[in-house]
Amino acid sequence: MLNLATIAANQVPGLTCGMPFDQYLKLPGDSASKLKKMAQSPLAYKWALDHPDHASTPAMALGTAVHTAVLEPHRFRSDYLLYPGERRGKAWTDFKEAAAGKSILTEGEFADVKGMHDAVRGHTPAARYLENGLAEVTMQWVDPVTGRQTHGRIDWLTILDGRLWLCDLKTTRNSSPRKFQSDAFSLGYHLQFALYCDGFYTLTEEFPGFVALAVESKAPYEPAVYVANEAFLTRGHDDYQRLQATLQECESTSTWPARATEEMELDLPAWVGSNNEDDDLSEIGLDLTA
Repeated sequence: MLNLATIAANQVPGLTCGMPFDQYLKLPGDSASKLKKMAQSPLAYKWALDHPDHASTPAMALGTAVHTAVLEPHRFRSDYLLYPGERRGKAWTDFKEAAAGKSILTEGEFADVKGMHDAVRGHTPAARYLENGLAEVTMQWVDPVTGRQTHGRIDWLTILDGRLWLCDLKTTRNSSPRKFQSDAFSLGYHLQFALYCDGFYTLTEEFPGFVALAVESKAPYEPAVYVANEAFLTRGHDDYQRLQATLQECESTSTWPARATEEMELDLPAWVGSNNEDDDLSEIGLDLTA
């Protein structure tokens, strides 16, 4: 089995520790995020490819702060500053200029980051995975089936109970099993997790386990740990390979169709009953008292 020291020293071809995120974003080839765009439609994929936009939204910035605080606390202490006020006025402008490129959190944002950090680190099932490991490990490999250049970035790599584990820290609005499992599929986590496991195996000939460390983004910051099972990874494997095949066809024909390629029938949604009197019109905001 590989050991963490060997990987940390960048002695495993295709695995790189310490690659700056800006450099990772410039890597050529397929990635989970790109294939998720392909799942939306070839048109959406081509648009994203031709109009790269890596601007960070407030939600993305907060997610990055949580990742740094939980997985790289030494970096969090050096890279982040707390601003005790609102982002406006001369005081804010002066503070931002003096920050010299460091990331800035307001008191409310810092409270949320600290709450999520404490929740994950204080959660026994999650803490087991985080006791030892490597953060932000970049993978680059050639897919053995399609021959396509592919890359991915592991949030956290560890060895637990004699097995290698890829860990992904996910912030969520609801970490309960029913809601998180539904969101995980809708957001394409199955595709991402399978792609990463297959990529890691291609590079090392060792098939890892995959675990999602979920934490709610608002108090009380409920944490949960989800281990990806065989059915989850198998569906992800099938889905990303299908998307890669479609992508190859689009590239070879230079055609990028939209989601809908023909006209469709507009029908009532499934929740609408056959008897109009039984329908809950509050679903669509109709005011029958007007």
